[in-house]
Amino acid sequence: MAYTDRILGQDEQVLHRTRLHWIIFLWPGLCLLAALFAMPLINDLLATRIPGLVLAILAAAWFGGTYLEHLLEEHVVTNKRVISRWGILRRDVFAYPLRQIDGIDVRQGLLARLFGYGTVEIHTSAETHGTTGRRFISEPERWRTHILEAIDNMAAGNADEIERAENDDPASRLRDLESLLNEGLISRDEYDQKRSEILNEL
Repeated sequence: MAYTDRILGQDEQVLHRTRLHWIIFLWPGLCLLAALFAMPLINDLLATRIPGLVLAILAAAWFGGTYLEHLLEEHVVTNKRVISRWGILRRDVFAYPLRQIDGIDVRQGLLARLFGYGTVEIHTSAETHGTTGRRFISEPERWRTHILEAIDNMAAGNADEIERAENDDPASRLRDLESLLNEGLISRDEYDQKRSEILNEL
C-alpha cells in the first residue's frame, strides 16, 4: 500500500496519482553504462582494478538513488486535498486542502513537451510553504487538469450540500421536535412554541 493511501481521511478518495517521469533515469543510466564499459579499459591502463571498480560503484549508487527517488516520490489528488511526498533519508510530505489552492503553473521546455514531463508549481493561501514546485512530473498538464476538476467538483458539492441543508433542515428539525414530544421529553406548549419558530423560518 502506498504511503498516501495510509493517510487518507474519512470519506477521502484518490482521484489521480502521478510520479516522476522516466527521464530522470537518463543521465544516471548513461553514466552507469559508460562506467561498466570503461572499467576494463581503465583496469588495463592502470594495471589495477580499484579505479574502475570505484567508478562503477559510484555510477551504480547514482542510479540506485535515482530509482529510490522515483519509487518513493508520489503526488496524489483526492476529493479533499493534494498530497505530495518525496525524500529518501528525509521524508517531506505536503498536503494542501483543495480550497486553499489559488493556482497551478506548468513549465515545459521543448524536450519536456516531446517526452511528456515538466515542472509543476502549486500556489496556495497557506502561510507556510505557500508555493510548492517539483520538477520532472510525468504528464503535468493531466495532473493539473485533475486538480482543477477536483476543485470544481468540491465547489459544486459544497453548493449542493448548502442548498440541501437550507431545504431539508426545517423539516428535519420538525421531525426531531415531534419525536421529543412523543417521547415525553417536552411539553405540548414547548412543542407548539418551537414549531411556530421553525415554521416562521420557512
